[in-house]
Amino acid sequence: MGLLSTPHGVRVVTMESALRNTLPLAAMLAFSVGACDATPPATGTATATSAAAVKAPTCPATDLAGFVAAFAESPDLQKAFTAPIVETAFIDWSAQPEPAESVEAVSRDALQFPVMPDRVLQQAEGLRYRETGSDGDRSTVVLEVPDTDAQLRYTFRRDACWTLVKIVDPAFGKAFGGDTVHAGAPTAADDGLTAERDRQEARLDKIYRQLVGHLQGEQRERIVAAHRAWVQLQEKDRAFEASMLDETGPAGRRQTLGNTTLATAQRADLLVQIADFAGDVPIDAALRAPRAPKAPDAENHATRGLSEAFAKCMTNATGTLSQAECLTDERARQDARLNKIYKQLIDRLQGERRERMVAAQRAWVRLQQSDGDVRASIFDELGQIGNLQSVENDARAIRQRTDLLERYLDIGKP
Repeated sequence: MGLLSTPHGVRVVTMESALRNTLPLAAMLAFSVGACDATPPATGTATATSAAAVKAPTCPATDLAGFVAAFAESPDLQKAFTAPIVETAFIDWSAQPEPAESVEAVSRDALQFPVMPDRVLQQAEGLRYRETGSDGDRSTVVLEVPDTDAQLRYTFRRDACWTLVKIVDPAFGKAFGGDTVHAGAPTAADDGLTAERDRQEARLDKIYRQLVGHLQGEQRERIVAAHRAWVQLQEKDRAFEASMLDETGPAGRRQTLGNTTLATAQRADLLVQIADFAGDVPIDAALRAPRAPKAPDAENHATRGLSEAFAKCMTNATGTLSQAECLTDERARQDARLNKIYKQLIDRLQGERRERMVAAQRAWVRLQQSDGDVRASIFDELGQIGNLQSVENDARAIRQRTDLLERYLDIGKP
């Protein structure tokens, strides 16, 4: 789970403190059985007369745009104008012969409000409002980031007023919205990679649902925001890879599948670790990555994706203070390597490819900010162990990103 087991030593100042001012997206669906409505329960002394005296909220607007504007600003309105049973859905992009919605009926009482971000959060996340049309007595609106697949979709039924009956949120579905389509016929090797990618996507989806189903409050909000940031990063990376790898044919297709599979597996492993640190979050044993055979300390640290210099430093460390120094040095080492590789890659790119790489790297930075918020809400409560683990996770995330950019850099080399 973590690299340390002794809660003694010096507190490590991590990058999280500089990242906590970022505003997480608050449009959260609550699929957990344990989630509950924030309204206090009625007491046993409540009378029918007092209950009847409570007036139902007035419909804020008859036109859909005006209603949604008011709906987004008030959790109380959202509760009042949400149907007792709501369809919650995500798009299953791997469904055959074409993508399909995977729908689950959820009680309103099992939702965590607000289910729609307010105007301030919409602006912070770059979300734009769009109406997609009506079907009978139902109309659908989308909050989306232009020129991306990131969107939240809400369907309202027209009665005396408007009532929310369905929410589609991609962060509660597959790891990301489909794969880039490459030219050329798939091969047997592609089939094997596709099967592994699908297995890792299903694993990530289950781990994420189990984690979100047990977290509460700020921890839950932050993990949802981080997962959305991860989804958006995958979309940006796949868009960049399409511009780089389409022209390389089958080899490019296999590299994209491999990159996707690795990124998904790494995310699933991270969520398992977060669940372990969060306390009483049960993750099915079958969803955990197979444990590597026991190895000497230096080799153990090296296999966790960090440098040999870090492994040697940790082997020679005599206490928490020296371990903290090893971690701080390793993070700086990985950060310098990332900056070097990124500059080399950007210098090679031009036009659309360069723009897509810049957009992808910005999405990665936003993910680190969101993940930093998650670490702050979970690891900081654990004192020295949590702080040290947080720095290790940070260093490993930088290492993984650098490895990916280095693979991009190697494209086309003899």
